[in-house]
Amino acid sequence: MIGATDSSPGPAYGCLVMVLQIVVTPDCFGCDEASRLSALMRREFPALEVELHVLTGAEPVPPGVVATPTYLLDGQPIFLGNPRPAALVAEVASRLRTTTGATARTTARRPVYR
Repeated sequence: MIGATDSSPGPAYGCLVMVLQIVVTPDCFGCDEASRLSALMRREFPALEVELHVLTGAEPVPPGVVATPTYLLDGQPIFLGNPRPAALVAEVASRLRTTTGATARTTARRPVYR
């Protein structure tokens, strides 16, 4: 999944949309896992805009990115390196609750990890 920025479509205009940006490089050690986590987050949080951003060297590095993979939620670093799936889901759900006042039950399905 190496290439240009891969973005999921966002909700309708006028809605508050949180953005999870996962920043990787073409040769990063955890790139495959970062791609899997981006797919998980799209499934768990359909209203969350998820971007898998591959740095090619032609564009500036986003603020807060000092290594890859880095997970940014609305531009703020939340994880450096790949987190456990449950930790990423919990962190995003917590921030969505804080931002929207929604509960985890209404924001995301309960993940099942095996």
